[in-house]
Amino acid sequence: MRTAVFWINESLLILFLSLAVAYTVSSEATDFEGDGKFKIVLLPDTQLYSDEFPERFHAQTQWLADNFQKEDIRFAAHLGDVVDKNQKHQWENADQAVDRLDQAGVPYGIAIGNHDMGGKASRYKQYFGSRRMEERPGYGGHSRNELNSYYTFSTEGKEFLLLFLNIDLPGEDLAWAQRVLDEHPGMPVIVVSHLLMDTKGRLAEKPYVRKSQGNSPAFIYDEWIAKNSQIFMTVNGHYSGTHRKIRKNEAGLPVHQYVADYQGYPNGGEGFLRIIEFDLNKNTLTHRTYSPYLDEDMIGEQHNFTEYVDFEKRWNLEIPNQPYE
Repeated sequence: MRTAVFWINESLLILFLSLAVAYTVSSEATDFEGDGKFKIVLLPDTQLYSDEFPERFHAQTQWLADNFQKEDIRFAAHLGDVVDKNQKHQWENADQAVDRLDQAGVPYGIAIGNHDMGGKASRYKQYFGSRRMEERPGYGGHSRNELNSYYTFSTEGKEFLLLFLNIDLPGEDLAWAQRVLDEHPGMPVIVVSHLLMDTKGRLAEKPYVRKSQGNSPAFIYDEWIAKNSQIFMTVNGHYSGTHRKIRKNEAGLPVHQYVADYQGYPNGGEGFLRIIEFDLNKNTLTHRTYSPYLDEDMIGEQHNFTEYVDFEKRWNLEIPNQPYE
C-alpha cells in the first residue's frame, strides 16, 4: 500500500510540475504582446560567408532560429549580396544556412545585391525567388521579374510592411513598389534594399549597375521615398561600414536611414548582425550589433545606440502619399 500511495503522489507531483511548466511557457509567449516592444534583425552582406566562412552564416541563422520567439523578433531582413560570385557552392552554402530559418518558421526576406545578379539573377531566383518565399510567414507577393517582394507582420496592435527592392530600382520595379504602397494605405513601411545610402550618409546621383535603365539613390529618395509618408525607415548594405541618418520627407516627417555592412571585418564580418528593438511606450529605437558566432557585441556610437521616435505622430498618416508616376 505504501508503494501505491507513493506512486499516486509521484504521479500527481509530475502532473503538477508539467502544468506549471506549460503555464510558464504560455505566460512567456503571451507576455510579449502588449508590452510595447518588438524587434527586427538585419543580416548584412553574407557574400564572404557563402564563399569561405559558411560557419559564420550558420551561426547567424541558428541563433535566429533558436531565439526569434523568446526575443520577440518579428522579422529578419537580409540586405543583399547573399553570395560573392555566382558559383554553385556559394549558393548551396547560403541555401543550407537559410534553411535553418525555414525549418524554425522564422519570418524573413532577402534583397538582391549586385553580387547576386550573375546570369540575369537566375540563381538568385532559383534559390530565393517566389517558389521558395511564397511559403514564408507574412509573404505578400513578388514583382513579375521576381527581383522585388513584400511581406507584412502584425504586433502591438499595428501592421507593418517590408518592401525588398531591386538594386537601382528601374521604372518598372518602382511602379510595382508604388502599387504595393497604394494597396496598403496607412501601413508603416520599411524599405529594404542592397544599395541606397553610403557610410557618409550620401545618396549617389547615378545608378550603380543599371546605368541606363536604373534610378540613382538620390532619385529614389527624392522622387519616391520622400513623397510616400508611409515609408519611415530604410535599411541597406553594400558599403562596407555603418552609418545612420535622419532625413525629412516632403511632409516634414523623419525617415530613419541605416547602412550596415561588416564584410570589411576579419573573416567576412565575424557573423555580426544588427538587432533593432522598437519600444512603443518609450518611443525609442535601440540598435545592437551582435555576433552569434563570437557571442560578442560591437561597441560604438554607430553600432549600439538609441534614437527617439514619436511613433504615434510618425505613424499618423493623414498626410496622403504623392505617388510616383
